[in-house]
Amino acid sequence: MANGRRKSTATRPPHENQGGLIGGKAISQYLGLCLSAVRKYRRFDGLPVCYLPDGRLYSSKNLIDQWVMVRYVEQDRAADQAEAIAINQQLAGDSDDKA
Repeated sequence: MANGRRKSTATRPPHENQGGLIGGKAISQYLGLCLSAVRKYRRFDGLPVCYLPDGRLYSSKNLIDQWVMVRYVEQDRAADQAEAIAINQQLAGDSDDKA
């Protein structure tokens, strides 16, 4: 505080206003994963992170939450499809036995 004034949020970097996570450690802690898993998800599964000019990883909590939700929905849909295929195969096997 200079001259009794508070620093305006308008002059702060955008990551401070939007729940940003700076550094691989902060991102991995937010996700509850190790740093190597964060790197793997970034590289192969599209984890929404970018590199700051100083080389640190950056992402926002909002982007990560959206990414996690999409992955959850996709995995749930895939599980439902696998279950439907297994049921159809069982039903097809049952009808062959009766014929």
